[in-house]
Amino acid sequence: MVRRAMALGGLVCGILLNGAHAEEHEEPDYSRLGTYAQLGGANGVETFRGDIPSDLAGYGVGFDLRYGSRMDEHFSFEAQYQWIDSFDFENDAGVTVRSIGLQTLTLNSRGYLMTGRVQPYALLGLGVMFDDDSTPGGSSSSDSAFVGKLGLGFDVWATDWLGMNLEWTYQLPSGTLRDLDYMAVTWSVVYRFSDEEE
Repeated sequence: MVRRAMALGGLVCGILLNGAHAEEHEEPDYSRLGTYAQLGGANGVETFRGDIPSDLAGYGVGFDLRYGSRMDEHFSFEAQYQWIDSFDFENDAGVTVRSIGLQTLTLNSRGYLMTGRVQPYALLGLGVMFDDDSTPGGSSSSDSAFVGKLGLGFDVWATDWLGMNLEWTYQLPSGTLRDLDYMAVTWSVVYRFSDEEE
């Protein structure tokens, strides 16, 4: 199993390195226009307020999916779906006393500061958050509310169509979910589909 994992990791690294050096004679257009898809994992760190005791630390894991368009070399627009399985809160005995699962669906804009192989950016988003709040053997409830999102991240491109993304965001829900702020760190593979038509 370990050998297979190492072989798979070597294959992925080989593909990325090969893409990075395949066109040394011609500089790729890393900021070319076109649609893209992005898929990866997400780690959530709660900064909840309200009736959750501050000494109970909650962390969650999930996945992140996006589809968007690079409309200008310094600007893109995307739809994002993020799912955090659950923030599990444990007491001193290690028993889970409450679980809160969160989903967000947002429309985001990115502003890129650089357009080379490494592309840092700032992000703003607006959409809807859904929660699933439950206690073991007890009650459960769900709700939804508008959510705002702000973040920083960067893309690293191996070719003009394949890259990696790392991003930090802060979610700011409103209404009945206003106490469920959380931070998310995502890491993803990005695939760009097509060039802008000349």
